[in-house]
Amino acid sequence: MEAEVRDLETGLREAERRQRAAPKAASVVGTATIAALWALTLLASDAPAALVTAFWLVVGTGIILWVRRDMTGELAGTAEPLRSALRRREADVYRVEATTFAEFDEVEDEGAAYAFQVAPGRLFFVTGQEFYPTADFPALAFSLVYPLTEEGAAAHMWIASEGPRARPDRVVSREVKLASTDFPEHLEVRAGTIEDIERVLGWSGDAEAEGSG
Repeated sequence: MEAEVRDLETGLREAERRQRAAPKAASVVGTATIAALWALTLLASDAPAALVTAFWLVVGTGIILWVRRDMTGELAGTAEPLRSALRRREADVYRVEATTFAEFDEVEDEGAAYAFQVAPGRLFFVTGQEFYPTADFPALAFSLVYPLTEEGAAAHMWIASEGPRARPDRVVSREVKLASTDFPEHLEVRAGTIEDIERVLGWSGDAEAEGSG
């Protein structure tokens, strides 16, 4: 797991760098925004300039402090799981060796979705915004690596492809996915093949998936 530990350490350093930079970034952006609002208020209002200035000093300071706290807390929540995973140094690994696979057209911004034929009559589903195509994914052989925190939650995720990017044997239309009464969860295994995937998804209408490749 040496490569994964190095990646975790790199991710933690980056998260800590962003966390240290957050207060300054929030102050700079917040001050610029409040200054613009102060100037617009002066132009649009008949109130005395001193009153407008006092108002935006009080309100602006509160907004900036709130944004700084929110950003710092959010980034701290990103870094701590990585620290915990580095202490535990264990991961859940899902290794996939498929003979073929189907890709689903995306519905809105749900992310990519695939069904991999991992055995005769067995489909392994991968879904999420982390799985958009890259130079080497999707592939017929790959691993999904989830480093675990000390509480057992996934702190991060890596895709380790073991081959070149492959083309799907089927591209299933978004209509089939939309009409599915029970679309599989991420990492779910179902009985079936990519040829009868409409049945697997509970599609009762005419098959609308188009062959590809």
